[in-house]
Amino acid sequence: MLEQLANIGEFLGGIAVVASLIYVGVQLRENRKQMQANAAQLRIDSRIAIWNRQLDSDALHCARDKFFEHELYKRDVLLDELEELTLRERRASSSALAIEIIFSQNQFFQKNQQIINEEQYSPLAYMSFLIPAPHRREWKDKLRLSGYFPNDYIAHVDEIVKKYDRAEKIMDEDEDADFFSIVHQVFNTPAPPKWIDT
Repeated sequence: MLEQLANIGEFLGGIAVVASLIYVGVQLRENRKQMQANAAQLRIDSRIAIWNRQLDSDALHCARDKFFEHELYKRDVLLDELEELTLRERRASSSALAIEIIFSQNQFFQKNQQIINEEQYSPLAYMSFLIPAPHRREWKDKLRLSGYFPNDYIAHVDEIVKKYDRAEKIMDEDEDADFFSIVHQVFNTPAPPKWIDT
């Protein structure tokens, strides 16, 4: 009887040791994942901070004004091809778009690593800085081909770009349609996006 109890005690002790090792392994893995995420966040934050300091904000504001004044946001061309913008304005627009892309890539990474919750990464559902056609062209013809972005992020942005392209096509067929209502319909998500300056 005592021998049986001793065997049971050893068995339970072994289970406890295995459970403890599993728990420690899970904790170590989570800690390592968090440390990697924090390191990536620091790298991206420092890069964005440098780019923001270098950004010619006056030229960017002028470019944004021209986007609306001349309806440049409707033109499916590269930013470099917008003759209405000065060289400074084109560079500022390209830099601002790159900052938005890098920021959203970081959000995408944190979403996949389950570091942020759904509410925090909800802007990824729209990526509204891709509303202007020149921004989408810049992604299609330049940014996605740069070799910088991982395949899963490229696929995500490509899907968003296709949806905005579809919305633009609907608008071409019905000029009286409300753009944001069309986007709401195409994206099939709870609320249409608002314009976000880039």
